[in-house]
Amino acid sequence: MPVGADGKISITNTSPGPVGIIVDVMGYFRKGDATTPGSFQAVAPNRLLDTRQTAAPVRAGQDVGVSLAGANAIPAGAKAAMVNLTATVPTAYGHLTAYPSGTTLPTTSNVNYNRSQSVANFAVVLIGADGKVTIRNTSAGATYVIVDVVGYIS
Repeated sequence: MPVGADGKISITNTSPGPVGIIVDVMGYFRKGDATTPGSFQAVAPNRLLDTRQTAAPVRAGQDVGVSLAGANAIPAGAKAAMVNLTATVPTAYGHLTAYPSGTTLPTTSNVNYNRSQSVANFAVVLIGADGKVTIRNTSAGATYVIVDVVGYIS
């Protein structure tokens, strides 16, 4: 989302009633090619994980590791990945958190959902030193998890 000359963005509520809005600033992008540190590089969308394919939802409190760097058109030196993270068919309300593998679980979430609700959200996720990210199901129930990658930051 481009930022105005005053350094601000505008958000408009076009619904008939009041809404709650949360805005998380996740960073910014620099112009450049893949050799320019901090530049965004798009890749062809690629599904990295879909636990529906194994018929095994991610259980309550369970972590799932996803390999990113060094595969899936993301080079080994990539610092972060742009992913679409989806929770589908959850058995209880909760949230998913994506974070660099080998690090501490952050206190923020990437996808918040209610029971039986499918929700997707775009996230910029730092990649762990081993080239992976961890997805934690912080819920009292299970949910299927889908991860699609669409780009990376060099």
